[in-house]
Amino acid sequence: MSRFTAPAAPNAGFCRSARSRQGFARCARRYAALTRPARFAPKASIGAAGILERKETQPMLDRSLTPSITVTIGRHTRLYFAFITTAPTELDSSTTITLLADSLLELSCYAEDPFSLDTTRSQYAARLVLVDALECAWQCAKYEGNGHLPIAADPRLAGFNTLQQLLWRLLLTAGLNQVAA
Repeated sequence: MSRFTAPAAPNAGFCRSARSRQGFARCARRYAALTRPARFAPKASIGAAGILERKETQPMLDRSLTPSITVTIGRHTRLYFAFITTAPTELDSSTTITLLADSLLELSCYAEDPFSLDTTRSQYAARLVLVDALECAWQCAKYEGNGHLPIAADPRLAGFNTLQQLLWRLLLTAGLNQVAA
């Protein structure tokens, strides 16, 4: 073939039928999809790369500073947040767990800002509770509506290890009480 002659038309065996041309086109589309970049590639970041971006582009980095623990029993998993409250147990929902009960002065060490607590309330009965994440807003509103304090726990002093230790202690004492009865 010289430079000046047109290439020969494909012979009749190349495109035998419309069906084979469709198969060829489908195969070509699949190949093209594998070789070109995806049209709707989501942005992803791991580690500090996501923190350096602007806040408007990262809606999932809104994390609660309230300490939390995930509890799984069988197939049921629940996320609990830690609070200190002066409310009685009658105001708790059925999923709220009391870890410690003492005076507000004694439990203020677990508070996020213990110096903001009113000293006149220091002898009030208080509890360190775990509130189910699905009922957290409702439970805090119920405490406040009845004139009691829902105080966020400190993420360092009432962190995961502390909450886990207190929860295990509660489960072990509850198990021993059932055996003794």
